[in-house]
Amino acid sequence: MFERVAERAPSPPPRPSDTTDPARVFAALDADPTNINVTQESLPRALQLIRLLAAEASKRGHRVGVNTKTKHPRAYLQIGQARRAVTLTEEYDRSSTCPPPRNCGIYVVARG
Repeated sequence: MFERVAERAPSPPPRPSDTTDPARVFAALDADPTNINVTQESLPRALQLIRLLAAEASKRGHRVGVNTKTKHPRAYLQIGQARRAVTLTEEYDRSSTCPPPRNCGIYVVARG
């Protein structure tokens, strides 16, 4: 009379070379921030920007992940099927009145 309902198989674990679990993303970037091209003094701010980007992406149904298959972990933003690398670099303006790092900015660049 009653049919047995098949249980769902658990979803496969994320590939070890690619993760979007926020804790693992930030752990990988904290451990090896080589691909975040900023000074040591600006690194906490850069990591915070990636955390804020991940939170905003999640609110909009997108995600920030990290590819650990590369020599150094590289963050990416995924929107649907499109995946773009997240690159943070620090640029300095040459100024004789204001020495770095006061005249620097951190820029987020998405490349397709």
